Amino acid sequence: MSMSSPEDRQARADREQLQLLAIGYYVVGGITFLFACFALLYVAMGVLVMFSPPKPHGGQPPPFIVGVLLTAFGSFFLLLGWSVAALTLFVGRSIQRQRRRTLTLVVAAIQCAFFPFGTALGVCTFLVLMRDSVMQLYDASAT
Repeated sequence: MSMSSPEDRQARADREQLQLLAIGYYVVGGITFLFACFALLYVAMGVLVMFSPPKPHGGQPPPFIVGVLLTAFGSFFLLLGWSVAALTLFVGRSIQRQRRRTLTLVVAAIQCAFFPFGTALGVCTFLVLMRDSVMQLYDASAT
């Protein structure tokens, strides 16, 4: 059995924790993408309202503007959710490569708003990335 120095053990622990963080970002990014797809329901309802035929017996369809607003609302939140999901997945890949530490910290702060998984992931990211040994890993991989 070989004896390893405390620095080697710390570096190994840091790499393992960074790998776990990267997996966490992939999982949260996938969940975010799936939940953002619920906005497609608003888009579909808006399109249905915009193109609904007149009701039988003289009933009026909903105003066209209601359909436009539903479609715009759904499209906005769909694109917003997909953008956050893509950024989260990108940060997961950046953590794996030990790149873009500042971007990772910014996205971790944004993720803290998404309770409970994003909050846990964001706090763990701050705890790991603020350690001096992890900063040295990022600096070493940048050069």
